[in-house]
Amino acid sequence: MDLFFDTSAIVPLFFEEKHTRKAVSMWNQSTSVFAWKWLKLEAESTLARRNASSDIWKKWNQHSTSFNWLDLSSESFNEISIFNRTLRLRAADAGHLFTFFKTIKTMPSLVLVSFDKEQVRAAKLLGLPILN
Repeated sequence: MDLFFDTSAIVPLFFEEKHTRKAVSMWNQSTSVFAWKWLKLEAESTLARRNASSDIWKKWNQHSTSFNWLDLSSESFNEISIFNRTLRLRAADAGHLFTFFKTIKTMPSLVLVSFDKEQVRAAKLLGLPILN
């Protein structure tokens, strides 16, 4: 299964949280994993702020090499702003969902993995495929 992860679905892989079992299960079910490049910054910021052990950093480094990293051009920012006006997501969440929204047009098998309630609501409003 081709899965697009946002940060809320990655962090539970490294810290015991409410969604850890689901996140691990989804990661293990994936054949290919995709993410917006910004996830790397968010994930590493979270690891640093939570004083992650060297074992967790090693695990993150292994996971991060599995990603097909997707990027947005600076020209996309106006389009993201318009995209987000009715969704009203936080900035990074809008970027994750916009990247997924654009990617699914060329890769219809892709499924979003998110545990962020606002992002899940927005994805459902747009009729996007989601595992949560």
